[in-house]
Amino acid sequence: MELQVSDRRLLITNTNLVDLKAGLAHLVGVILRDISAQAAQERTHRNDELEALGLAEEERLESLRKAAADIHFD
Repeated sequence: MELQVSDRRLLITNTNLVDLKAGLAHLVGVILRDISAQAAQERTHRNDELEALGLAEEERLESLRKAAADIHFD
């Protein structure tokens, strides 16, 4: 069996309807569900990391602003 994506369609080749009915279709569904869940988890983790980096950058910039405000040339 081979899985390919073509024009947003999943093509299942080198198999037949008997194999699919005998459980292969269920197995493909389980695998695709697991891949989707893992991808969603990775996206969430990446978004959390980006948010944390953004907050750290905001804190750094605020610290620089405060430090710059204390400098006077008079």
